[in-house]
Amino acid sequence: MGIFSPKGTKFTADDYIEKYGLNNLSEQEIIRKIAKDLAESGMTKETLSGKANVHLEAQILYLETIVEQNWLILKQLEKLNNNLKHG
Repeated sequence: MGIFSPKGTKFTADDYIEKYGLNNLSEQEIIRKIAKDLAESGMTKETLSGKANVHLEAQILYLETIVEQNWLILKQLEKLNNNLKHG
């Protein structure tokens, strides 16, 4: 499952935040900026499909995976931080 929008549609920053449940994280200004930058980049596997060579498409897929992993890490670090503060 990719973070990028289905072919023909474009995700917004709010779509990213909702999809990954990032509303409860602190530093919402930074989260929104990252999500907005991703949404506006146009560097998705869907927008490049058929226009780019296979190597570039593979790079975009790997980068997409790293972005998804980073969202998960941010959520886990926030949860850990909250546990340390209250536990």
